[in-house]
Amino acid sequence: MGGGLSKEQNALPFAYGYLVPPGLVPPGEEESWARLSVAEGLSWRPSGGALGTLGGVGEDGGVIGSEDGMVSARGERRPSEARPPWARSVSDFVSSLSDAEASRSRDRFADNEWEQWAAGTPDRADEDALRSQNLRAITFGQLTPLTHIRLCSQSIARLSANIGLLFNTTTLQLCCNDLAEIPAEIGYMKNLTSLVVSRNKLTTLPDTIGYLTKLVELKASHNQISFLPSSIGTLRKLTTLSLEQNQLTSLPPELGQVKSLVSLDVSDNPIPMIPSEVGRLKFLRRLRVENCPLLTEFVVEPTNSPPSLKELAARVIVRQQLPILEITQEDVKSYLASAHACSFCGGPYFDHYTSRGKMVERTSEGPKVPMEYRLCVPHWNTDDERVALMFCPLPGTAPSPIPSPIASPAPSPPGSPGLGGRRRKTSMPAGGNGAVTLPLSALSKSPSLPSLPQAAAVEGRGLKKRLLEKGMRPSRSLTFT
Repeated sequence: MGGGLSKEQNALPFAYGYLVPPGLVPPGEEESWARLSVAEGLSWRPSGGALGTLGGVGEDGGVIGSEDGMVSARGERRPSEARPPWARSVSDFVSSLSDAEASRSRDRFADNEWEQWAAGTPDRADEDALRSQNLRAITFGQLTPLTHIRLCSQSIARLSANIGLLFNTTTLQLCCNDLAEIPAEIGYMKNLTSLVVSRNKLTTLPDTIGYLTKLVELKASHNQISFLPSSIGTLRKLTTLSLEQNQLTSLPPELGQVKSLVSLDVSDNPIPMIPSEVGRLKFLRRLRVENCPLLTEFVVEPTNSPPSLKELAARVIVRQQLPILEITQEDVKSYLASAHACSFCGGPYFDHYTSRGKMVERTSEGPKVPMEYRLCVPHWNTDDERVALMFCPLPGTAPSPIPSPIASPAPSPPGSPGLGGRRRKTSMPAGGNGAVTLPLSALSKSPSLPSLPQAAAVEGRGLKKRLLEKGMRPSRSLTFT
């Protein structure tokens, strides 16, 4: 087991998988087949190891499967007349079990538990709830080792929030399952270097993925992802990003901040153009955009609607890094923190921007790649104007240099003229009410991580208690919640 988890934490669920793959059982018999799978430790796996197959969890904690049909946790294969499940009713299958099989099944339960299972009334509420949803729990104790977790083709329906306890995991492969979302607690897996969630049912990735600063490989192809969080720009060590066959209509400009990116695959997505920031990635060697409805030319709009007064004022505050009052309303703080950078001058913009583009030749054979510039103002209308601006000073819309903090003056020698020991007064807002100001850098755009499950806090308190009972003094470097 290992991985730094306690005995109590090893009993916590990591994920929940289907007992019986949806669609393989006749309507009305799902719950009965689920009970049978729990009692017999059975699992289903279609022939040839097709995508979405189910491998059961055996008594020893190992994930099992077979080439075809139903197998027990001991690896025993049912006779051919006992499968497929949709060809026989539950009662027919139970009656076909040999006496030895039935006896072995009864040995797994106490007498009252066997009768309750046979009557269809489990005595554990949590198991009953999972069984009613055709689900089974996969605990941390069944995963070996915890540093490299590979659960492909296990019909996993959802992940538990307890995934945030896997601080030491470096590889997480969950491809070919039935995941519809990834919990935000994945942001606690700070040592993760490889995340593979291809061939699931994901519609988006959590914004807390930006905390995985050691991530090198991210594969999320063959899903239904329609949106990428801007926090993906903080993955500075990412080299491989595979997003083919999704529903993406655009890529975030922050993708240009992933300086180490080498391979980017967004083929088979409804993407009409690529952010121009991607063109600045010096190490990018592979860009796949096959079967994307790419634009063949850009049409410049003759007129542009001006930004709102609210946005104009916010642009000045962000451009000049003006401090704001601490008592400023939260919605205003959130608005100021949502500023985007102009693709040309780096100046801020919010809701309003001007779109310009250029066609980029590819070194390999294939169509030109349209690159989109999102500008705070119409800096140019033609490609010749864009090239000319590259040799000009930055316009006034560019961010102002952040002034360096004023150093405290050196103390004057005794008897020398100067301030005479007087303290310099700080400027106060009008009215002298002592209101505190905040720098814009304090308005963080970092996504918020949810609290870890209570089991982590309980274990921390338990460790401190055990140290005190043994007469040992806990180290100050240990933090107990």
